Amino acid sequence: MTNSALAERNRRLIQHAEFAAGNTDVLHSVVHEDFIEHSPGNPSGKAAFIEYISAARSRPPGSSPTRNMLSCTTG
Repeated sequence: MTNSALAERNRRLIQHAEFAAGNTDVLHSVVHEDFIEHSPGNPSGKAAFIEYISAARSRPPGSSPTRNMLSCTTG
């Protein structure tokens, strides 16, 4: 693995860890501006999606219908 590939992998691991710890700000650097959400009822577009995820993250555990989606957004 080249140094640049290793650095990129490490950057992504850090972003994943930050998101897993509840830092939704990291989404600003990983979600594309023209993000399209394919789940019915969930908003498309970077800003709308980040706002939606941030709101879902602020709900009490178990009350969010997007719990499974949240675990997949960083993969």
